[in-house]
Amino acid sequence: MKKVIIIFYLSITLLNLSCYFKAEENVPRTVEIQSVQDEVSLLTETKELDLLNKSSEEIVDWKLSREFAEFTLVGLMSDNSFPQDSSIWDYPIAIYDAKGQIKYYEYRIMSQDRTVGAITCNANEKQGLPIAYIIHTEGYADEIEKLYNKGNFSNNNLPRIIDNGYPEVLVAASKIKRNGEIEFDKVFDLINGDEINKIEEPVVFDDYIKENPDFFSDAQIKEIRRVIKEYEEEIAAIWSEAKKNQGNIITRGWGGNSGSSHMDDKKQKVMTETEFNSKYSTHRYGKSYYTCGGSTAGYILDTLALKGLGNVSEKWLKMSNAYNLPYYEQSECIMHLIDIMEMVPFYFNQDNKVLNQKEVDYRLVDGWITWPCNIGNAIRMYSDYDVSYTCGIPKKSIDNGVPGISLRVGIDSLHYRNVVAYETRGWWIFKWDYELIRDLNNIDDGNWEAWNPLYHWMSWNVVHK
Repeated sequence: MKKVIIIFYLSITLLNLSCYFKAEENVPRTVEIQSVQDEVSLLTETKELDLLNKSSEEIVDWKLSREFAEFTLVGLMSDNSFPQDSSIWDYPIAIYDAKGQIKYYEYRIMSQDRTVGAITCNANEKQGLPIAYIIHTEGYADEIEKLYNKGNFSNNNLPRIIDNGYPEVLVAASKIKRNGEIEFDKVFDLINGDEINKIEEPVVFDDYIKENPDFFSDAQIKEIRRVIKEYEEEIAAIWSEAKKNQGNIITRGWGGNSGSSHMDDKKQKVMTETEFNSKYSTHRYGKSYYTCGGSTAGYILDTLALKGLGNVSEKWLKMSNAYNLPYYEQSECIMHLIDIMEMVPFYFNQDNKVLNQKEVDYRLVDGWITWPCNIGNAIRMYSDYDVSYTCGIPKKSIDNGVPGISLRVGIDSLHYRNVVAYETRGWWIFKWDYELIRDLNNIDDGNWEAWNPLYHWMSWNVVHK
């Protein structure tokens, strides 16, 4: 009897301890991120990366991708794109897709113990070339710390970064699976901490054609599929050679010499941030025109006007300088944006009250959606230029000093960006094309994206009529 009682009390005690530790796991905790080490280790652990390496033959070994990041940084420092003391952090931040599968490895570029950028690598061989993006960033530390201190995470739910149309990202309260992938119920906006119900994922060409069978002509579909097939053959060859040379990528890539002398770097730029701001800092040129399509077309028209290239009409010049106009003229100018955007279906102000068209203040406008025809019509209407479709980088446009257009297609979205430069980076087989993207309001020198026809299959040159 005494033995039974003892066992009973032991069982109760163990049950209480079990409940205690389980409860402790779920207690929200706060953090203080004081270094890049704190930030990176909070978002990814090397044991997770090692598990991912074993999960599928298509998953890239993160140590191999790090060699490509180092290889790329040598070239970036040689042309002064990043400080001469720059280095790559020891291991990457894992970035996952909406299904919790690994998508990118984000390697931080460090200078003087702080993050100044990132080289982001594809984590799946089928997804593209070794390098996907080269971006300027200060990291996620401040945002993650705020979300922790708001109680968005606990010991049992770790913060993991989710692709939302990279370099745009979200953060998920996640649990790590045995294969290194993640599962999550809640995803948060990185800036304001709001819970997000929809994740923006890019759409590959064949999936888009299934839903939009009449968007392209048969000849265009055939050409795009040819380009994609050649690209898939190219990336298969590159990854095969990369795995053979793992451990020697930098030596093999640079021929054993310093990077700068072997850099095949053919670069074209429309206008740098410094040139843009020093010449036109008092003008509204290049600012946001409310939607991605409006801004994309507006930036092109403004650049044509700045360079005296396109006989840009007085109507556009007046509208693009609307900040400096009296109120009644601002309302008139905003009507010209209808040539770029389609109204859906009313104008709303910040209090969601319907406004009369004549009373619209452009600072309060919301609810417009952009279509490709609107961008082309705006450029044709306000200049003597037109748009011409290409499934490659809009090099013809850029070579003539005019921004091109790139459309990123998401599951439920179309997102337009300006392409303002292109270049070929690398050496030997490890060499590919990049395009420099200016996205919406980012009137800076932008971020480099490795051209990838799996996703970059809808672009336009801007050319003389």
